[in-house]
Amino acid sequence: MRFLNPLNWLLSIKAFRQYLAFHLKYRYFEDLNIEVPVGENLIAILPYLDSSDSFSEIFLQHEYREFLQGIELPHKWIDIGCHMGYFSLYLENWRRLSGVSEQSSAILIDADSRTKTAVTRLIERNKLSNMWTYQYAAIGKLTDLVTFYEDDYMASTSLEGAAGKPVKVDVCKAQDIEDKLPGHYDLVKVDIEGSEWDFLNHYEEILQKTRYLLLEWHSWHGGGGGLAQLKAKIFKLGFLILSESKPQSLESKERQVGLILAEKKC
Repeated sequence: MRFLNPLNWLLSIKAFRQYLAFHLKYRYFEDLNIEVPVGENLIAILPYLDSSDSFSEIFLQHEYREFLQGIELPHKWIDIGCHMGYFSLYLENWRRLSGVSEQSSAILIDADSRTKTAVTRLIERNKLSNMWTYQYAAIGKLTDLVTFYEDDYMASTSLEGAAGKPVKVDVCKAQDIEDKLPGHYDLVKVDIEGSEWDFLNHYEEILQKTRYLLLEWHSWHGGGGGLAQLKAKIFKLGFLILSESKPQSLESKERQVGLILAEKKC
């Protein structure tokens, strides 16, 4: 008589497979070690269930494509609110597809503790450690620490009263960025869930050395004045808006998001 291995016997039972798949998907997703080749010898890592949303927006829906088509592809950039690092990976993929030979250099910054392992692993997996660096820190006023609210599905933020688990995170000062990536910047991309007002107001020394600013805006940002206030500040900093997306409403018309691409005036 042939005896089944106990595990194989359990796996032959559909109800057990469904039970196991549920727990792997919702509790142990990281152990699946899911990797997605994106071309040009680059690999995206999906360590969390909700990271698939970010991956889809950037690599499948091409959220940033029309904006990148309108500029000279950057060699040096700052990715603020990098999440899982997909924007920078997409940009590197675009550069290689376009035949850009000059080596890139970048700093990727995020305040969500789950990005520590994820982004570091992405950089190492793609052999970019000598070109890119990661910093676990938040954007904020000139203080040492900020309360950051960790939430799922790219909703983490440092805005007061937000949902999510509150944690204390070091503030990334402008000098911290310049120490790790000195010089001028071809592009600064910002996606920090409402803290973009703090960035525009407290990181002017970075923006003075920036050619292109790609900013995801949130109507409920910390300044309280919606899109018009952000645009006025961008103009005041010496940028011209090249293009912008149509505002997208979330839960209500009062909560809208969109993208702005601006270039520093000569």
